This record gives sequence, structure tokens and C-alpha cells, in this order.
Amino acid sequence: AEFNVLLALEGKGPAGQAAAASRLTMLLDPTHSASLLPASLQLRLRWLDAFLAVQIHDPAAMQKATVLQQEIAALPPGVNGVSANLRDELAASALLLCMQAASNAGNPTAEDSYYQLLKQNFSGKDVKSGQNEVIAAMFTKASELAMQNKTADAQAVRVDLVKQFPNSTFAPEANYLEAVYAGS
Repeated sequence: AEFNVLLALEGKGPAGQAAAASRLTMLLDPTHSASLLPASLQLRLRWLDAFLAVQIHDPAAMQKATVLQQEIAALPPGVNGVSANLRDELAASALLLCMQAASNAGNPTAEDSYYQLLKQNFSGKDVKSGQNEVIAAMFTKASELAMQNKTADAQAVRVDLVKQFPNSTFAPEANYLEAVYAGS
């Protein structure tokens, strides 16, 4: 129930995001009730905390996303309530959050490093989870490259996105943008 309240607050704009971030800080405080929560809920709350930090451009966003990534990597297999699918989904999402936090902080080297790591770990036919994050990262990367007038690089990322994920909801838009930039 608390997770749903936090998601509802997050959708209320900057004031709601700030209220959700404050509430999360209290919930995740080890002296409070965090240790009583199931591992899956703790991870989801930590993800939401990092997500909100990225959304509001909190200077601690990179640290929160990195800590989340490290906590997921350190989880022993078979932790109660954390399926392999959930673990992979959260790991991919944590890398995407790290990429976004690096972008917000104006650190293109770190942003590209997280982008490459996300693509390396969660692209391919044998990967079940994390593909949505890869698609979002690729689309974001192409948009950023286009804004920097690196249209050839942006087109290459879009072509790669369409080739790897032809059934993605982003594929038609990527094809359209590719055609627009090719015609200019």
C-alpha cells in the first residue's frame, strides 16, 4: 500500500515528488521499519527513491542509483521474494537511472559508460528482462545526440534500435525520425 501511495505522490508534479522523496527517506531509514520489509519491497522502494532523485535532479541521484545497482548485484540468488526476473528488471532499471543521473550531472563519460553497460548486459535474444530499459536508453541517447547536432550518430543509434527491437513501441518513431533527419 505504501508503494502505491508513493507512486501516486510522484505523479503529482514537483511538490508530490518532494513529498514522496521525504516519505521514502523515512521508510528506508534503517532505524525505522526498513529492516522489517520484505527484500523485494525494500528494493522497489530503493528504486523509487533513486527514480525520484533523478526526476527532481537531486545531487544525490547518482549515489542513490549506484547504491541500488550495488545492492542488486550483491543479492545472493534465491533471496525470498526476489525472483530472477525481478532482479534483472531492477538491475537494468538501476543502470538506466545511473545513465540518467550522469546526464543530469553533465557527465557524458559516465553516461556513455552506463549506456554501454546496459546494452551489453540486457540486449540480445536470450535476455528476458531489461529490454525496455535498453530501448529507453537507446531512444534517449539518440535524442541527446540529435540535440548536439550529431545527426549521423543519432541515426546510427535509431537504426540499431529498430534492428534489435523491431516490435518496440519506439521503433515506428525511431523510423520516422530517421527519415526526417535523412531528408534534412
